[in-house]
Amino acid sequence: MGDDLMKKILLTLTGGTICSFINSDGFKNSDPKKAAPLLIDNFKRNDKDGIEFEVLLPLDILSENMTVDKWNVLLKVLSKVQWDDYEGIIITHGTDTLAYTASLLSIVMAGCKVPIFMVSSNFSLSDKRANGNENFKAAVELIANGIAPNIYVIYKNSDGITYLHKGSEITQCQNYTWDFYSKNMIDYKKFNNIGKTNTREMLLYQIECLKNNVLMVEPYVGIDYSAYNLDGKKAVIHGLFHSSTACVDILHDGDEIGYSSVLYMINKCKEKGIEFFIAPFEKELLTDEAMYSSTGVLLRHGAIPIVAMSKEVCYAKLMVAYALFTNQSDIVEFLKKEINEEMIY
Repeated sequence: MGDDLMKKILLTLTGGTICSFINSDGFKNSDPKKAAPLLIDNFKRNDKDGIEFEVLLPLDILSENMTVDKWNVLLKVLSKVQWDDYEGIIITHGTDTLAYTASLLSIVMAGCKVPIFMVSSNFSLSDKRANGNENFKAAVELIANGIAPNIYVIYKNSDGITYLHKGSEITQCQNYTWDFYSKNMIDYKKFNNIGKTNTREMLLYQIECLKNNVLMVEPYVGIDYSAYNLDGKKAVIHGLFHSSTACVDILHDGDEIGYSSVLYMINKCKEKGIEFFIAPFEKELLTDEAMYSSTGVLLRHGAIPIVAMSKEVCYAKLMVAYALFTNQSDIVEFLKKEINEEMIY
């Protein structure tokens, strides 16, 4: 293939297992500078020529150490990309927070001009069990074959199939497994590239920076809401059990609300002017006469449901909303609006 047909891919490394190696202390740690040539050389050793890589190193972290400030670093780097220079972008990322970053990018980069792939590995690249090289190869292949611009995750599960996920659909990898899932995941070899192109202007260019002003809380038996510090928060997003419920128990000796009742936190939020959202929430329940009484109590006490999206997208979208708007009605309207095919439930 001649130089005039050379396809250039921007390889953006943030760290993670795919960039990790055993250090002198016997622990795995991130080293993107060492990983970049290894990824590229492994690809070129087994594939045809015609692909050129440009490398960026905006972050060097294991993804469990991802923070809002580090998200801002990544977004700033991506905001300066000259899209016409590349066929696509590959972002290496650790598995621990992969779904959260994929969800964020799916919202702020909806309307991207080239396909953006997030690529991870279950083990370090030097480990024979690693799927990172295969994930990377599949991403390059899809970019070279002209997949439509969007945010994607490509990942080989333990069943031996390399799945293509939309970034707006993928959910966190669970404990005791290395596998990722999304509602419409598909074997990338069977992907026929059918889908609509998002033509909206990227929100990436409208956001000055994300702020760590959204608190996410997950329910469990015995939770103590009095232990939570709400200082500096604009919103709380509270998770729900699978029936779209949470504890609304009132103490038996009267109307006093116990520390384990979510109503305690809702009242604290009202006192401080903090919005209280619940998610993920089944859309059908908004018109279902058979919803659980506890769900009805939540809604009557002012909890705002975020419907039809994964927990990860709910969190990312709410954070973006508070970076864009100050008026509550604008924020709620933004949450109701589909940005990048994220409303899948």
